[in-house]
Amino acid sequence: MGKVLQNIEFNETKNTKEISIVYTIRSTTLDLILLKTNTKVMPTKYWSKGDKYVGKQRNPKSGIIEEIIRIRQNSCWEYETRFNVTSNKMKDHMVYLLDIFIDEPEYIYELMNRDDVDIDITFLKKTSDDIVDYEFDSNLFKKALKLSKKFIFINYTDC
Repeated sequence: MGKVLQNIEFNETKNTKEISIVYTIRSTTLDLILLKTNTKVMPTKYWSKGDKYVGKQRNPKSGIIEEIIRIRQNSCWEYETRFNVTSNKMKDHMVYLLDIFIDEPEYIYELMNRDDVDIDITFLKKTSDDIVDYEFDSNLFKKALKLSKKFIFINYTDC
């Protein structure tokens, strides 16, 4: 067996503080009960169209930020990997996400074919500097394309 002369490391995990992937299904007509019935995956966050939530707005007269009750304009179902994957490699999060959705494609494909449903995969990465690197196997992206209409990449740094 040969001797290792050099160990090359990519920068994906360097300066990385947090990584997560969020799988989101959104629609004004999404039936969350039907979604729950047709998938075995429990969401990490969800809401229905018409649900109330506390938002904030700036009072134009006083300039003070005030709380206000708002009404959700759509239904949303999200699953986020950071609660189950501790790795700082995006690939590990993607493999995990694809593994848990491997038995769900039939219903997801039905939703993907509907024009009134948005399905996306968001890649979140928090770093301690402005340099951001991602490493993916193209086969992972091919599999992810079957579950999503679009990809979103969000990178943010500590202030």
